[in-house]
Amino acid sequence: MINAQGGLLLRTTTNPTQARSIDHYVLQVHDLEKAGRTYERLGFQVMPRMKHIEIGSANRVIQFGSTYLELIGELENAVPLVRANLAERFECGEGLTMVSLNSSELEADRSRVEALKLNPAPIISARRKVTMPDGSVDETDSRCFYIWRPDRRYLSLFLSQHHKPEVIWNPEFQKHPNTALETIGMTYVSDNPAKDRNYFSELLKTPPDDDEPGLVRFRGARGDTFEIYSRDRLAERYGSNTPEICNKLAGYPVGIKITVGSLARLQSILVDNDVRHAKIADTVVISPEESHGVVIEFIESVT
Repeated sequence: MINAQGGLLLRTTTNPTQARSIDHYVLQVHDLEKAGRTYERLGFQVMPRMKHIEIGSANRVIQFGSTYLELIGELENAVPLVRANLAERFECGEGLTMVSLNSSELEADRSRVEALKLNPAPIISARRKVTMPDGSVDETDSRCFYIWRPDRRYLSLFLSQHHKPEVIWNPEFQKHPNTALETIGMTYVSDNPAKDRNYFSELLKTPPDDDEPGLVRFRGARGDTFEIYSRDRLAERYGSNTPEICNKLAGYPVGIKITVGSLARLQSILVDNDVRHAKIADTVVISPEESHGVVIEFIESVT
């Protein structure tokens, strides 16, 4: 596990009283195999296609120490609860759509969210079969529930619990050629970050670290950050790498920040694979045109 400064931490069980952290996040794509090849060009080890047995969609997963990136596709086969809520995202192209926080007591968390009148959806199974590194086939035992905001659908969060985390996270699946280690930040764009403050604060179980016009920033239990920028201020975050903002939606996630063991190794892979990127101070940035709509920032871990 990596903190926001890139320092190594140990994986811990979620404490119900502390702030939450990133569990995983979803990148919605039209062609799952094409997206997998894209992320392999970026130097990630991408797991083979898996199918959500009860949800109906398919995914390819990129594992990190305590988080994972889920490339999700075949949404036309998903159950209505998922398919209907994700359909509108494609009006603004491919890109990040959902972010999950971790939970160690899913039923209790759902009751708490319901008491907050945030209208949680039912708990559903996200189980899928996984071919493990030794060739054996196991099955995840993961459940989640969504907390949709109909008017701000992609500024919504959901909570996940994994009863067999050893099937979700395996060291062999975390050996990335680009030396990626951990997700330490999520960045959103919003038409009005002030409208998102209370929702994020309640679900992250922490007040914002920064709360100013056009920016609300939270810090999770592992030091991971959640930044919500106004459309006007997003350029302060990304400069020339700022993605084109789609005004059809109130907002959505636009960027992730990942630690790596070696920026030099990462850059070598990007150059070899002819991936456009920028070196800005101590960060390597991938533009959304190279990554299915996501700005990816890489920072070297300090151990």
